[in-house]
Amino acid sequence: MKNIFVYGSLLDKALRTNVLGHDTEGVKDILEDYTLDTHSVLGRYPTVIKSEGDFVRGEIFKVNGDDIENMDRYESHYYKKIEVTLKSGVMSLVYIERHFNVGT
Repeated sequence: MKNIFVYGSLLDKALRTNVLGHDTEGVKDILEDYTLDTHSVLGRYPTVIKSEGDFVRGEIFKVNGDDIENMDRYESHYYKKIEVTLKSGVMSLVYIERHFNVGT
């Protein structure tokens, strides 16, 4: 099992259940030194960017390999996963914008 921190549309329980194929309960946590921003390609969808002193509220979930595959499909190739440490001290994956123009 891995941890995943969500801050956008996957906070919606019905949507998350649809994406994962099952219900899962999250725990509130905070991603420090990041801020919410608008995805440069997808417009209405959020992403997070580094921003010292700022923070993003969200929830952390335990997910398995199938869950991650489902979330990868949902988030699309416009996002990538990175590992972060949340305010609680928990290590977690989080989806951020993938910038194609800089090779990341």
